[in-house]
Amino acid sequence: MSRPGSDAETTYVCGRVEPWIPFEPLSGRVLIRYHRIDPVEGQIVAAVRLAAEAGSAPLYHTGPVIAHTISGAWRYREEDWVSKAGDTVYEAAGSMHTAESIGDEETVVFLVVTGEFLFFDDEGSLIWQESWRTSMERHAEYCMAKGLTPMRFSTQY
Repeated sequence: MSRPGSDAETTYVCGRVEPWIPFEPLSGRVLIRYHRIDPVEGQIVAAVRLAAEAGSAPLYHTGPVIAHTISGAWRYREEDWVSKAGDTVYEAAGSMHTAESIGDEETVVFLVVTGEFLFFDDEGSLIWQESWRTSMERHAEYCMAKGLTPMRFSTQY
């Protein structure tokens, strides 16, 4: 008889060796370091690095998001709080925000995203749809262009 969970896969990712990839086509001032992309769960685990005073277009998320601030500070324009190093923000599915870094230093946020981010322009038109699929494509294209070996994203638990 095997122990419960003994067949579950543990995945180790050495974040220091994963590249920071520009979040294009939306912004070259926002970089992403992927840690896990799971098409089965529709989940992305990544660190995001925002340049000083960088921001995003208004975004809507279809699933919950957990955002833990590693360094720097950021906020949503629509909120009265500022998340600083050590703070964690839980965002419910179906919320819409405009993110921006605060201060003169870059900000790094560790994200666990389930579902999609829908980005809009100032007139409310959809300009980009970010999902596990677009993240996986961005990672593979960047690695190929730089001569790097793409991470093998596992869907096993």
